[in-house]
Amino acid sequence: MQIPAGWTILSSKEVNRHEDKGKELLTETIGEDIGFEGLKNLLHFQKDRFNIFQSTAEPFTIEYEGEWSENNQALKEVIIETYNNQGIKTKSTAIRKENIDGLTFEVYDISLIDPKGKVVITQTMYSSLINGYDFGANMTYNSDENRDVMLNAWRNSKFKK
Repeated sequence: MQIPAGWTILSSKEVNRHEDKGKELLTETIGEDIGFEGLKNLLHFQKDRFNIFQSTAEPFTIEYEGEWSENNQALKEVIIETYNNQGIKTKSTAIRKENIDGLTFEVYDISLIDPKGKVVITQTMYSSLINGYDFGANMTYNSDENRDVMLNAWRNSKFKK
């Protein structure tokens, strides 16, 4: 994946700080500790604190047909509930499919809404089951311009198959 000009790769320390905060909030929502033991942080870069690309991979063993998609839908619902628990109004899209470099991803958007009803931040989540790993890419952005920069880099990615 080509990092966009003017964007910087996040350090491990910055990635861990983001991960710890997210884990804390999700644990509050679910009511139990979330295990991130197998989670591998891959590529993380940002333009600023509102425009960030993150990618991860985590082992995922399928025990029954449709389990991975059910898990992806459940994660979407937990993320929305977590925002709502923080007093943040959201709107989201249905899960759709998108192909990138021959791989099919499930994709959805969650937008954060200010008290006046304006979208202030959107997260676009991509997920796919690749070689036994739940691979995810998350783009957080506050403008169409920043979204398009990340989407262009992402959609031109190449994957080892």
